[in-house]
Amino acid sequence: MSKDIHSNILTSFIEYLSSSVPGDPHITSIEPIKDADIYHYHRPHLEKKLMPNSVVTVHHDLMENDPWLSLPKFLKVYRDASAVVCLNSTQMQILLKHRIDHTCVIPHGYNKDIFCNSLNKVKKDKVTLGLISKRYGRRVKGEAYLFEIIKRLDNQLFDFILVGDGRTEEYLLLKKFGFDVKVYESLPYRIFQSLYQNIDILLMTSCFEGGPANIPEAIVTSTPIAGFPVGMVPDFVKDMQNGLILSGDAEADTDKLMSLALNRNEFQKLLERTKLYVNTVPSWEDVAIMYNEVYSEIVG
Repeated sequence: MSKDIHSNILTSFIEYLSSSVPGDPHITSIEPIKDADIYHYHRPHLEKKLMPNSVVTVHHDLMENDPWLSLPKFLKVYRDASAVVCLNSTQMQILLKHRIDHTCVIPHGYNKDIFCNSLNKVKKDKVTLGLISKRYGRRVKGEAYLFEIIKRLDNQLFDFILVGDGRTEEYLLLKKFGFDVKVYESLPYRIFQSLYQNIDILLMTSCFEGGPANIPEAIVTSTPIAGFPVGMVPDFVKDMQNGLILSGDAEADTDKLMSLALNRNEFQKLLERTKLYVNTVPSWEDVAIMYNEVYSEIVG
């Protein structure tokens, strides 16, 4: 892990990966242990040198403007790795331009113990927009753009569900604009299936993303996604088929959302089309198989 920073998604996935191959242990450590068959790095830019038989996963957007995550910091370790796992095809294309071609795409998956595709949405008068992400001080999740959307939406047509640490700030903002809104700064992951059952459209206003992990969750629960074409969105979301591709023009993007809320027949058609995409995202079990294929190829 290179540094002792807790990540719920990484912890959960590594535990799942460890249990997917009986008798083939995955050991999580800060520093690499001796004599491992494979060394899988999740924060490779913090390492001066990689061990032999190394795999690295690209967890962030390679176009990220944060200097701590700038692409030049990663290029050497990506070149030194035996295999580079990308979460999306955009990451792979960027690395190819830098002559890094020992790559493959393994996207985030979903946990079949929690999510299933037999989800029926809760019927209600308003369209519920969901925002599921932690709030960061540097507002990397598109809070400024979200504010522009909020200013233009009709509070008689939309309400909101917010999930994530720090989202009380958006809760107060939405209440100020007269919206019905619920906020959960912390929510047990095991009830996320019922969370998506109450969300009509998942909002993803981030300008930079590696995933995010809620893309496969939304797709497998037949929840349309409204997001910018970053991270896994270009690979899995088709405009007006299983979501809305945001343009960056707040007026135009709001008009698309308003049009769906005002024309419920069209919105229902979007929901029906979205159901056709539930099998396009992998489960964690599928992802574990893909990772084990990468490991096996390296060790021969």
